[in-house]
Amino acid sequence: MKKLTAQLAACQLFRGMEEEEIENILKNIQYRIPAYKKDELIVHSEDPCECIFIVMDGEIEIQKNMASGKFYNINYLKAGEVFGIGSLFSDTDTYKVDIVAKKDCVLFEIREEQVRQLFCNCPAVSLNMIRIAGNKIVQLDQRIELFSAGSIKRKIAYSLLKAANTFHSDTICLQISKKQWSEHLNVSRTSLSRELKELEEKGIISIRKNIILLLNKQYLKDIL
Repeated sequence: MKKLTAQLAACQLFRGMEEEEIENILKNIQYRIPAYKKDELIVHSEDPCECIFIVMDGEIEIQKNMASGKFYNINYLKAGEVFGIGSLFSDTDTYKVDIVAKKDCVLFEIREEQVRQLFCNCPAVSLNMIRIAGNKIVQLDQRIELFSAGSIKRKIAYSLLKAANTFHSDTICLQISKKQWSEHLNVSRTSLSRELKELEEKGIISIRKNIILLLNKQYLKDIL
């Protein structure tokens, strides 16, 4: 129990709460802690919205599948992050997206009735739920901005400038692989690599493995 409460204390849903408070909550709700193997489907887009999930360990990917059979990446979530709140508290009946294990992962699953109980009886948790939902809206706005950027070069420029702003540094450490990055931008990996190489040859950026140094931010801003 101590290990579980310590993990939950570090997650978004129980942010700012003491482990003793979380332990008391766990005694009064039902939950599951399922494990999934890499590439295993966790949630199908047509599954009914019945739970929220906290990533305890590993990494998951949220995907939107198209009628053509192709899919595009919406987001990657790591330990401590939550998904399902928006769907659970909306008028939709299903999740509308597929959730896939990108690595072996362990989740903390709470069913709808338990979530509503928490929302009504625990102000700290309800505030965190609202904060999580608000952050998801901001992320969605950013994705819309990204997709409306147009060309691959503009998408890369937007992505790099956003990362620099997030980390408050012109040195960016990629948290995902280039394959995942290309999926996030909804471009091919080959196209991403070609554009990055061109930017490096022009002296706009410098790339060393997973580290990208922005040498000319104004050039990237002018692209936008």
